[in-house]
Amino acid sequence: MERKLLAAAACFGYFFLVGLGLWVASPWITAAFEPGDAPYAFEAWWLIGFALLGGALLPKSIARYAVGLVWLPCVIGQFMGMMNQPKVDHGWWQLWLVSLSAKSIYAVIGFFGGMALGQIVRMLRERRR
Repeated sequence: MERKLLAAAACFGYFFLVGLGLWVASPWITAAFEPGDAPYAFEAWWLIGFALLGGALLPKSIARYAVGLVWLPCVIGQFMGMMNQPKVDHGWWQLWLVSLSAKSIYAVIGFFGGMALGQIVRMLRERRR
């Protein structure tokens, strides 16, 4: 039980940092204050890429809690990052919250893809033995 709780806490923290990091890193990587203003699909690639990594590394026993442990902290992290940006119009935060919620689905898709990749890697590793 303690291992599952620790894995769940690690998953929540990881995806919170993925969402927050998206907004913190965007000005340096894309030269745009908002990730959505990047000249390419920075937002989608960031969320899917880190979710693939997280899904591959985290245990499959927490997959059934993916909505609460992947989507929700990603939305909260993005919202916190967005609210700290000086150039974002904070008067429209309700609309932004809906947008961030929809974009965080990329993280859930990537998470399940990463879990599948992790399972394949573990299976191939066991075949070698």
